[in-house]
Amino acid sequence: MAEVVLKNVVKRYGELEAVSNVSFECRNGEFLVLLGPSGAGKTSTLKMIAGLEKITSGQVFIGGREVNGLEPRQRRVAMVFENYALYPHLSVFDNIASPLKAAGVAPGDIEARVKHVAKMLQIEQLLDRRPAHLSGGQQQRVSFGRALAKEADVYLMDEPLSHLDAKLRHETRGELKRLHGELGTSTIYVTHDFREALALADRVVVLDKGSIQQIGTPAEVYDQPANDFVADLIGEPPMNLIGCVATQLDGSLCFASDAFSLRVPSHAVDCVRGMTLPRQVRIGIRPTHITVELRPAGEDSVRAEVYVLEPLGALSILTVKLGADLVKIRVPEDFSAEIGDQVWLRFAEEKIRVFDAESGHRLV
Repeated sequence: MAEVVLKNVVKRYGELEAVSNVSFECRNGEFLVLLGPSGAGKTSTLKMIAGLEKITSGQVFIGGREVNGLEPRQRRVAMVFENYALYPHLSVFDNIASPLKAAGVAPGDIEARVKHVAKMLQIEQLLDRRPAHLSGGQQQRVSFGRALAKEADVYLMDEPLSHLDAKLRHETRGELKRLHGELGTSTIYVTHDFREALALADRVVVLDKGSIQQIGTPAEVYDQPANDFVADLIGEPPMNLIGCVATQLDGSLCFASDAFSLRVPSHAVDCVRGMTLPRQVRIGIRPTHITVELRPAGEDSVRAEVYVLEPLGALSILTVKLGADLVKIRVPEDFSAEIGDQVWLRFAEEKIRVFDAESGHRLV
């Protein structure tokens, strides 16, 4: 395994700058996830690390060695593609063995390595089959196997689970996490699915329009999003962002709008006190950090109107109107309310985050 370091990497396609001055590192043995929507620059970044795309400017280092001028086969990386990229005319055995044959590995070593990888991935019984006779999940395991057989320093994975159905994606995600725990390989994984990022990553690099928005652990990007883009990207439903004004009323700091007035929580007092007041902000609160009452629940409760209730089995999602904003809340499966009903909300004060309304950056 080896660390991967990107320094000020830029990729342009004509006038389009797909990757803008990106710098990060994947530490030895780390599972690093590049997360972002379509067009964020994730795959372009991965391909530049692999050597499949030329770098416009900047540097890529693998294991302390600059690899800008090296061919893909010289970089000791293995890549798992979104579309599996299996050879349809070859058996599973030969698909897994193909990079080893190309590298000139001895036949006896090839057989031993293929069987070892197949056992690890629980596909020993499939070695004589061809890809057309495999399910999507089995094909993806073969794709993983071909990469693992190379015994590379770094594994690069480009949305490898995106073509699987929800149940199989969940199962394969667990197997992938188990494999990484066993092998301890340096891995860079691309996805647009925040669930995969939170479940798999040691750290997450959040990208948008070619630029890094935040780098942090899954807990950090979920609980302390750097800006409103990250807050809206991660979570289902995502963090609620509620427009208001940070101001001072009757000697107290508060967040106020036409629909509510909330005391500024203690962890945000210094932040608000340092602002020029009044100031347009948005407060962020996760749907899991709001409690709903059917009657007034104290001076810190906020009145809202039921917009819709969506039962989802073990839980329900309640959407309420709070002034001009729609606020989503996770409620128990037995919660009952009708459209237009009045309810009262209590926010977990320590979980309130404050974002600048103009720039979108979280204020700390």
